[in-house]
Amino acid sequence: MYNSFYRSDPPGEDDVFPKCIQILAELKNEANGVNYAVPHLAQALAQADCPTRIFTIGDYERSLTLNCPVTAFPASYFPIRSFYRSRPLAAALMAAAKRPLILHANALWLAPTIYAAAACRTGQAKLVVSPHGMLSRWALQRSKWKKQLVNLLGGHRWVFRECAMFHATSEQEYREIRSCGLRQPVAVVPLGMDMPEGLEELLAQPRRRKLLFLGRIHPVKGVAELLNVWTEIHPEYPEWELELVGPQNDFSQILQERIKKERLPRIVFSGAVSGRDKFLKYAESAIFVLPSHTENFGIAAAEALSCGTPVITTTQTPWEKIEQHQCGWYIPDTEPALRAALRQAMSLPAQELRQMGEAGREWIKREFGWQRSGSMMAEAYTWLLDRRPARPEWVRLD
Repeated sequence: MYNSFYRSDPPGEDDVFPKCIQILAELKNEANGVNYAVPHLAQALAQADCPTRIFTIGDYERSLTLNCPVTAFPASYFPIRSFYRSRPLAAALMAAAKRPLILHANALWLAPTIYAAAACRTGQAKLVVSPHGMLSRWALQRSKWKKQLVNLLGGHRWVFRECAMFHATSEQEYREIRSCGLRQPVAVVPLGMDMPEGLEELLAQPRRRKLLFLGRIHPVKGVAELLNVWTEIHPEYPEWELELVGPQNDFSQILQERIKKERLPRIVFSGAVSGRDKFLKYAESAIFVLPSHTENFGIAAAEALSCGTPVITTTQTPWEKIEQHQCGWYIPDTEPALRAALRQAMSLPAQELRQMGEAGREWIKREFGWQRSGSMMAEAYTWLLDRRPARPEWVRLD
């Protein structure tokens, strides 16, 4: 079916035509929330009678695929490596779009999304786009020259014209889409969360007096601001430590050099973790901190709460209900607000933090699940392709 692919898993399934193709620029790093979420959504869609295949570029980590069918295409890194060009992917999408199906692009400003829009322009497929935070004010201001180049070349005029429906993972992202003047239907479907298993004994044990950040070590995550605040308050809390967990990169190296130069105490830099090891990090920590400048969902916050760990995060994430459920702090994206929240949280008795964490765990268990997300997304696809049955209530036209 896809004559241009160079690696496909599971083998021998390429003659099975999917109802949906999820398109990812890469599938390599679980710390990137999109790489974690899309295979889980694909698996949930398949369980909702919506056969789904993932198209991606370059080598990928099999451990992330959850045994979902994956086709990987060779990349061309000229002229911009981070643009993710691939002529074979473009050709495969053009061939797939000759049938009525869903092409679901999980990014903006990248070549795979433009390829999908071009395929839908001439075929029968419908384009669904998940911005994954790329329409937030912070994201639009970052790397503006790249976005201007893409627009200059005409690519995203096709994307915004051909997009039949957007997917927002939160009310906040829905508002970001509408603030850009985009009037297409928007399916507001939250991402799901796999509750960790086999941690009951660990969750019952006393927590270390530890602040945890876990995710990409990137300026958007507010890690530098977290270090600024730690520099000021650590003398007040000598029993506490700070652990930063995430893949090593140029930015993490800059932060580590700063820590060494300023001799900041009780800070541990750990590399990337996944699977059970990741949930062990959450389960042994007293507080999880996600001081992001923007998040379309923030899967790490859900993971922390699923392990009974209270969360401190900013109003630039969609986790405003953590205060309603009394399982954390939802604060302005400023250093003074972060400083005040950390002081309040680190001054609480361990038992009170545990009660907050238990409230968060019950909330996540009750309201978040991949089966629910897959069913909602599958219904939205069916409505988009067939305009029947009636429009699901989570598909917004306003």
